[in-house]
Amino acid sequence: MRTVNAPTPNPRLALSRGQAAAWHDGPIYAGRAVTEENVEFVRRFFQDVNRRDLDALLACLTPEFEMTVPAGMGVGPRTYQGPEGFRRWFDSFSEIMEIRVESHDFISVGDRVVAPHTLHARGRATGIDTEQYAAHVWHLCDGKAEVLEVFATLDEALEAARRP
Repeated sequence: MRTVNAPTPNPRLALSRGQAAAWHDGPIYAGRAVTEENVEFVRRFFQDVNRRDLDALLACLTPEFEMTVPAGMGVGPRTYQGPEGFRRWFDSFSEIMEIRVESHDFISVGDRVVAPHTLHARGRATGIDTEQYAAHVWHLCDGKAEVLEVFATLDEALEAARRP
C-alpha cells in the first residue's frame, strides 16, 4: 500500500462558489472544487455497480486494493483484499439482493474523494426494500482504486480522509 501524506488544508473550501469556479477549471460540487478525473472515476464506479458490471468494477482496482467495512454496516467488520476480495463482497450482495447506489456528492479532501451515497436494496426472495446511508473515502493511484474505506456518516468519512 502506498503511503499518503496528510492532506494539506484545501484553500478552495474557504472560497465562494464563484471564486472556486474561477480558481479551478473543474466541476464544482457542493461548493467544492474536485478534479474531474477523480469525480468521473467514482461516478463510473457507482454506475458500474448499478449495472452489476463486475468485470468493469474489477478493472478499476489495483492488485493491492483494500476495502474496509466497519462493524454495524454488514455482517461484521471486514477487510476485503485485492480484486478477488471485492468480488466476494459484491457476490455476497448480488446473490441475495438487487442493489442500486444513489450518489449525493463528491468532496475533494487532498488527493482523496469522499462520496456520500445511499445504497438501495431489494431482497430477491422477499421483495423487501431497504436502504443504507454510507460515505466512501476513495484513495486513487494512477487512475485505479487502491483503498476504499466505508463509513456510516459523512463526518466520519471526512475525518478519515484528512488522516495521513
